[in-house]
Amino acid sequence: MKRTVSYDADLVLKDTGLVAASAAATVSSAAKILDLGEGGVECDVVIDVSACEVASEDEGYRIAVQVSSDALFADDTYEIASIQLGAAESDFFRYVNRITGYNLTLDAAVNGTAAPTAGTQAISNATGSLGTITGATVPALPSRTYNIDISVDGTNRPLAVALLVTDDWTGICTKLQAALQAATSSTETVAISGGKILVTSVTTGVNSKIVIAAGSTKATTTIIGDTDMGVGRYIINFKNVIANEVTKRYVRLYTHVGGTIASGINYTAYLSRNN
Repeated sequence: MKRTVSYDADLVLKDTGLVAASAAATVSSAAKILDLGEGGVECDVVIDVSACEVASEDEGYRIAVQVSSDALFADDTYEIASIQLGAAESDFFRYVNRITGYNLTLDAAVNGTAAPTAGTQAISNATGSLGTITGATVPALPSRTYNIDISVDGTNRPLAVALLVTDDWTGICTKLQAALQAATSSTETVAISGGKILVTSVTTGVNSKIVIAAGSTKATTTIIGDTDMGVGRYIINFKNVIANEVTKRYVRLYTHVGGTIASGINYTAYLSRNN
């Protein structure tokens, strides 16, 4: 349900229109800058996103509030608040490491030998703040589809694994294992072992190898809901007071765009003053 906020038409910061490259927000195709006056004020920027393209799974859109003492923003510009939208960081490693206290790293791969041993590789929390990986611990990853590449005996398997915020590490391993076995039509295992996530090939011998990588090779199927945030209403609260109680009277929005962009993001925005 959208939050209802009253506003003055003179306080519109962006009208409708796609943004496909980094730029200041516009109204009627002209850069929009509002004058807040001499004093300090607290404001809400209300942003309504009607379209957010994430087809390539690497798009990022950061909508930022900028203030300045320069009416043209040619100098003295400060970026004081922002929101991040889009599908950036969809691979398993970067996403886990960005939003949890874990720092997942790859241990050295161990190849099989002439004796009947299997190739393995482990994922550990080598320098993270939460210690070893415990099966019953819930890392509370957002419910979404994550990408991870696992090469088995020399053949890369790009996996797209749907995880839930309620999944503990054992459940995550179970889902990784199911996805890997479905891709290979075999019986590789993924399990917690010694405080690590251990991936083991079903084969043995010198050609038995496991190599894990970030999800750089995307699964060919469309990943539904693979966004940090998308269509909807967002509120950015800010004050135009910078360090040492210095106020900046002019405000604008700036959209930072990155990734493979086809159409971009479409949103409208306006200012709602709280005082």
